[in-house]
Amino acid sequence: MPAKGDRYIMKLKDGQYLGYPKGTKIDEEHDLIVVEKEEDAILINRSTKSVVEKGYYTWAFYPHGENKKGKRIDYRLKGDFRRIFGNKNDSLAVSWKPENEDGTGKFFSVMPPKTQQEVIRPRLGNKEGKLIAAANGGYDITLIKKS
Repeated sequence: MPAKGDRYIMKLKDGQYLGYPKGTKIDEEHDLIVVEKEEDAILINRSTKSVVEKGYYTWAFYPHGENKKGKRIDYRLKGDFRRIFGNKNDSLAVSWKPENEDGTGKFFSVMPPKTQQEVIRPRLGNKEGKLIAAANGGYDITLIKKS
């Protein structure tokens, strides 16, 4: 099913954008990456309704074209703790919300209630060059509307 709604790229900071490795297969899950060129950034779009809490939405991207299956921006709770990756499975997708209504500020996340005991709201951050769901700090992102 093709992507619906407005598309955005996410600027992490000057000269850094949210990206996904090129040359991947549809059924693979990879960590999201930081890219230096705006044209290498992935187009993302949000779901049409809040799944967890008001203002929080799942965010999708289509690395293999809009007529192919999309992936969700998600993070791992086990194994490589809190690494941001492209999840091909919707069942436990993380919901995200920009801090400000204009699409700027921290990019906060919240897990579906059945997967956690307490509510935690990590934000998109970086540790040792890897994108993570960070407990403190994080990028001050800007969503740039593309369509």
